[in-house]
Amino acid sequence: MTTDSRSRIFAAIAKLGSANFVEIVLRIGRVKLLAMLFGPVGIGILGLYTSIIQTFASAAALGLGESSVRLLAGHHQNPVAVWRVQAVLLIAGGLQALLVALMLLLFSDQLAAVFFDVAGISQPIGVIVPLLGAGLVLTVLGQFMRYILQSQRRISSLAWAMGFSAALGTTAMITCILVLGTSGIIYGVVALLLCDNLVKAYIIFRASRLSVRRLLRFVLSAEFWRKWWDLFQMGYAIVLSVSFALGAMLFLRAMILDKLGLEYVGYFQAGFLIATVYLMYLISAMEAEFTPRLSQTVKAQAPVDGIINEQMQILLAIGGPVLIALIGATDLVLTLLYDASFRPAVEMLQWMLLGSLVLLPTWPLRFLFITTKQAAVINTVTIVRNVTFVAVSWTLFAPFGLVGVGIAFGSFTLLVAAILIGFSYRLHHFRFESASLWFYAAFLGISVMVMGLARWDSIYGLCAAAVLAPAMGLICLRQITHGKHG
Repeated sequence: MTTDSRSRIFAAIAKLGSANFVEIVLRIGRVKLLAMLFGPVGIGILGLYTSIIQTFASAAALGLGESSVRLLAGHHQNPVAVWRVQAVLLIAGGLQALLVALMLLLFSDQLAAVFFDVAGISQPIGVIVPLLGAGLVLTVLGQFMRYILQSQRRISSLAWAMGFSAALGTTAMITCILVLGTSGIIYGVVALLLCDNLVKAYIIFRASRLSVRRLLRFVLSAEFWRKWWDLFQMGYAIVLSVSFALGAMLFLRAMILDKLGLEYVGYFQAGFLIATVYLMYLISAMEAEFTPRLSQTVKAQAPVDGIINEQMQILLAIGGPVLIALIGATDLVLTLLYDASFRPAVEMLQWMLLGSLVLLPTWPLRFLFITTKQAAVINTVTIVRNVTFVAVSWTLFAPFGLVGVGIAFGSFTLLVAAILIGFSYRLHHFRFESASLWFYAAFLGISVMVMGLARWDSIYGLCAAAVLAPAMGLICLRQITHGKHG
C-alpha cells in the first residue's frame, strides 16, 4: 500500500465519516425522542414503515444504481456518456418506482391485513399506503442520486449533502411527530426522504448544463432504452439478492409482530439498528472511494489482492474497536440511545454485534464479485444468508424468544463469511495477507471474550471493552500506516 493510496482512502473515509457521524447523531436524536414519547411501540411502528419502504424500493430500483457505478466509472472521461447514464438512471428509475408505488396502492388491503391490523395501527390505510408509496419513490431517487455523486468521486459534495439533508430532514421529522403523535411517524419518514432528495438534486443539477429539449430528445430515442437495458442486465441479479434479503427481514418482523406484538418489534428494531446502521455507514463511506478504484483495477486486469487486503485492514481498524466497545457496553448503549425499557434486547444485540464483526472484513470481497459481474456468487450468498437467518430464527424463537433471533444472526454471518472467502479463493485466487488474518483473528477473539465478560457482569464487559477497543484500534492503525504486510 503506497502512502498516496493510504492518504486518499483515509481522506475519503474521513470526509464521509464526518458526514456519517452527523447523520448518526441526528438519527440517535430522532430515535431517542421517539422512544421517550412512545416507547418500544413507537420504534416498532417506525421499523415496520421503513422496512416496507426499503423492501419495495429495492425491487423498484432493479439494480440500476449498482450497475451505474461501474458504467460511470468506465466513462468518467466522456461527459456525454456520463450525462446519458445519469438521465437513464433518474428518469427510468423514477418511472419504475412509480409503478411499484401503484402496485402498493392496489394491494393496500392485503398489506393492512398482514401488518397494520395486527399491529393495531388506527391511522386510515388510505393515508398510510400513499405515503409509503411516496417514501418508496423518494428512496429510489435518493439512492440513485447518491450513486451519481459517488461514481464521480464527488466525495466532498456527497458528504455535504448527507450532513445538511440529515439536519433538515430531522427537523421536519421531529416537527411531524411532535404535532401529530404516532400518526406523524409516517409523515416524518417521508419528510426526511424528501429533504434528502432536494439537497442531492440541488448539488447534481447545479453542476450540470441540462437542456430540456436535449433531454426529451434523448428520452424518446431508442438509445435511452438500450442504455436502460444495459444497466438492467448488469444489475438484475443484485436487485434479486437485495430484495430477497429485505423481504426476509420484513417476514421476520411480521413473525415477531404476530407472535409477541408490536412492542417486541420495537426491541428487534432497536437492536438491529445498532448492530447494522453503524456498519452500513462505514461500508457506504468505503464504497464511495473503493468501488470506482476497484472497477478500474479489474478493468485493467491488475491483481486485486493488495487493494482488497488494504481495504479489509482499514475496515477492521476503524470498525472493529467500535463493535468491541458496543458489545461490552450493550446495556448502557440501549439505555442511552432509547431508555431502560429496551433492556430485553441486550443479549440479542450482543449476538448481532458479534455477527457484524464476522462480516466486516468480507465486504470488499462482496464488492469484488459485484464488480466482476459474478451474480451467481452474490445470489448464493444472499439465499444462504436469509434462509439460514429465517430458518434458525423460526426454530429458536419459541424456546429463546428474541435471543434466538440474535443467535440466528450470528449463525448466518459465519456461513456467509466462509462462502465469500471460499469463492474468492477459487475464482480469483485471492489470498489474505498475514496482517489481515492477524487483525481478523484478534478482533474476533477479543469480541468473544468481552461478550462473555459482559454476560457474566455488565461492569466487567464495560471495563474490558474500554481498555481493549482503543488499544486494538491504535495497534492496527500503526500497522497500516507503517505498511508492514505479510
